[in-house]
Amino acid sequence: NTPDGATFQERAALWTKEAGWKSIANPQFGGCGYSHSDVFDLNIDGSTAVGLAFVDCTNAYAFKWTPKTGMTVLPKSSENQQCPDPWNGGTYNCEGSSRANAVSGDGSVVGGWEEIPEAGGFRVGSIWQGNAQTVLRDPGGNNAIGGWIGEVLGVNSAGTLAVGAYAGPQLKDAYKWTKSG
Repeated sequence: NTPDGATFQERAALWTKEAGWKSIANPQFGGCGYSHSDVFDLNIDGSTAVGLAFVDCTNAYAFKWTPKTGMTVLPKSSENQQCPDPWNGGTYNCEGSSRANAVSGDGSVVGGWEEIPEAGGFRVGSIWQGNAQTVLRDPGGNNAIGGWIGEVLGVNSAGTLAVGAYAGPQLKDAYKWTKSG
């Protein structure tokens, strides 16, 4: 409920033939208006879900859910980052949003994006392995956003390969990430 009355929110859920729909949303997250959390991918046996969760109206995070841990947010490189404010000489919180788009077969590798200040808020490709995040760069490094590359769109079952979009000098190329570098 909100001061304006009852609010219905989209909340992440999983469906099985045996049990029907079951919410996997973290009840401690407040969401933002109608948005709370959405699932974007499942691992091979459905034991890991990944997606986007609004902790509140200013903090959207990539999340990972398992039956053991519940819905937990994945770390962000820009978390609590302060940027210089050219208008008043101070600083402001320039933390960006993030989202998990894909997960490996065993749930150990997650791919998605984070909006980082260094790339002007562009959705930069990210790989999460456990609690470690790798923000992806173009090996050539020559593009309009300082060499960063766009979001990860898919991860193979083994977690050794990911694919994404918005790479190359004009951000028009697809790319491939490999675990081995």
